[in-house]
Amino acid sequence: MQIEANLDVQVNAEKKYILSAAQSYDHNVNLRGRIIEKLVSGTTNDIKKIKESLETNKPLSLTTKDALADYQLSLDKYNVAIDIKSSVLEKESQPKGVYIDDMLQFLGQANTIFLIYLVGIQLENKNIVTKLVPIFDQNILKGSHIENAWSGRDTRGHIQFNGNSMHAIETDTDYHINIMPKDDFKEYIDMLIRQ
Repeated sequence: MQIEANLDVQVNAEKKYILSAAQSYDHNVNLRGRIIEKLVSGTTNDIKKIKESLETNKPLSLTTKDALADYQLSLDKYNVAIDIKSSVLEKESQPKGVYIDDMLQFLGQANTIFLIYLVGIQLENKNIVTKLVPIFDQNILKGSHIENAWSGRDTRGHIQFNGNSMHAIETDTDYHINIMPKDDFKEYIDMLIRQ
């Protein structure tokens, strides 16, 4: 898939800085994730600031917004949204997924595709593995749960991912996308709407 190839090119171009961010911001996984998202999908100016900060160990002032996706594009007649999720593979993680209300609003529009770009960082051998998968891949959703505690009032909450499921996908060199069957998909969407 060309989208995945383009994202992989960017990851490879910024590999040194992604690894540096993973080590430097080990104590702050939220900031680490945002830095890696910007290195993969940010503007040239964002990337320049991050590189400078990582090279000089100066504090980083990073402005981000909690949008549905980190990267959006039009592909043929489709509006494609991609959320970038990074993790250090040697560590346990429970990455915050997507806000349910935002996802339902986006997917309620015609011709939309929502994907997750997984960036798995192996610090011990200084390697990065990636996979682009649809949000409704059964293995992504396996072990995920709905979290309401930090989402605010009058929202449906967000999907909390299972780091082990993500790590298994990231490290499987022969991974095949496993989309939910249509009936399960409808049931899952109905469950999200009822939240």
